[in-house]
Order: sequence, then C-alpha cells, then structure tokens
Amino acid sequence: YLMEGSHKERDQSINYLMKTFNQPDMELTTTLNLLVEVMEEPIVEELVCHISDVRRCEGACYALMGMLGDRSLYTKKTWGFRLRRALQERMSECGAVDACAETILTWDVSSSKLKRKAASIELMAKLFEDNSSLSCRLISSNSRILVATIACLEFIQKEVDLEGGEGNYDDDLCCARIAVASRKLLEEINYEDELDEEVRSPSERSERRVSEASKERSEA
Repeated sequence: YLMEGSHKERDQSINYLMKTFNQPDMELTTTLNLLVEVMEEPIVEELVCHISDVRRCEGACYALMGMLGDRSLYTKKTWGFRLRRALQERMSECGAVDACAETILTWDVSSSKLKRKAASIELMAKLFEDNSSLSCRLISSNSRILVATIACLEFIQKEVDLEGGEGNYDDDLCCARIAVASRKLLEEINYEDELDEEVRSPSERSERRVSEASKERSEA
C-alpha cells in the first residue's frame, strides 16, 4: 500500500510503521524480529520515496528513524551495530540523505514545512550517527548535502526561546527541534569545533578577524 494504495491506505501504512518502530521501551530482540519481517518487502526504498512528499514526509522520516533505533542499544563491534550500519548504508543508497538535503534547502517558513525540515534534519543526523565515513563519502559526491548541513547553522542562530516567545507555539517548537537536530547533525560529521566557534562566540570571532585585518594592514 505504500506506493500503490489509495491516499488513505498510504497514510495508514506509514502511520503503522512509524508507531511499530517507535514503541517506548521496546526490547532489542523485538525490534530485530520486526526488522526481519519488514525487510522481506522493499519497505525502506518506498519510505525514502515519501520523504519528498509534502503530506507524508514527517511520517516517513519517523518510520525510518524508528527502524534505525536507539544507538545506545547497539554496542560497537557487535553484530547489532553492524546491522545498524548496514541500514544506514541502505537508506542512503536509496537517496534518503539527498531527499533530506533538498527538504532542508527548500525556501519556506510555514508551520507544516517547518515540521518537514525538522524531521529531515533529525533523520539526516540519525543516518550519520557514528558513521563519519558515510557522511564524508556522501558530502564529497553531492555538494548540496554539504550546503544543507552548513545551512543548519542559520537555524541554530535563529533558535526561538519557547518560554519568552510571543509567536505561534507550533512554529517555536519546530524551530527548537530544528536547532537541536542541527547541532546533532554538525557534531556527527565532526564539525563540533567549528560549531562551537560559530554559535557560541560570534562577536569574539568578528573582533578577532577585525584585529587580524588591522595587524596585516599595519605590517603592510
């Protein structure tokens, strides 16, 4: 039903997958059994196709993130960790990262589209978790992924204070989600030092650049 069903059937299928793999406190063995069951069909590929779908993007992203699971449950150098890496690779090969990047770069500010941005950044960060080789490979082959990643700095700088904001609550919540996910994404591709400098001390950075420029002119 994900690709060929009616609108209602597609929504129901995505909602079912999203809820199935995002159950609270689900045991690892249960998760693995469910993965074995759904992998008999091209579920991953079909969910990735829906990332660019305005109506189904958020649900598809949540379903894919649920399939990847919580990385704290997958200890490194174990078969569970290798399975998670394989899923990251498969989703990426299907175009999940590219689709997320395009959604992030879409110029829009409406509430529904902010939710799409948040889900896309969250999924992109999840795909790059503990997998810097994957992020480096994809970024080198598609510059728009890098542009989308760096664009997340803008979302961080415009983070909304939920307690003191006077705007729409849903918009504020989306902006907060975007900011948190953006930090996570940048950290996963080893931009943590640059992120700290860019976000925490913009005024100090500007002052240092002015000072360096003045010193160069005086020496000249």
